[in-house]
Amino acid sequence: MVDVEQILDIVWRVLLIAAIYAGKYVIQFIQAKTAKLKAETQNEIVNNYMDKAEDAICRAVIAVKQTYVDALKKQGAFDDAAQDAAFESAKAMALAMMTDEVKAIVSSAVADFDIWVTTTIENMVSASKDTKTVITGGVT
Repeated sequence: MVDVEQILDIVWRVLLIAAIYAGKYVIQFIQAKTAKLKAETQNEIVNNYMDKAEDAICRAVIAVKQTYVDALKKQGAFDDAAQDAAFESAKAMALAMMTDEVKAIVSSAVADFDIWVTTTIENMVSASKDTKTVITGGVT
């Protein structure tokens, strides 16, 4: 005859083993969710800093266009040299407006920060020419 104490001991051991295995999967589930949350948070942070960098570039492009390019165009003196000078002025201004933290985080997210800044300026200038609208806050 089986003793109740023995049955309870067997049930207890089965439940303990089941709890150990279930705990392993619960821990793995929590770790996976934590890793996903960290990745999403990192992406949000990077996107926020990318937006800040693009905003600085946009403001610089607008400022150079309003103060330098438009004046030279009125004089008919906006040649290739003036265009290069306007680009360098916008780039220097944009970089001056970006904090070191913005530069560092964006640099970590793109292959080459200098090329990214250059192409972003060129895209904003091109967009303003194509649409004949003023670029504001990174939106055309």
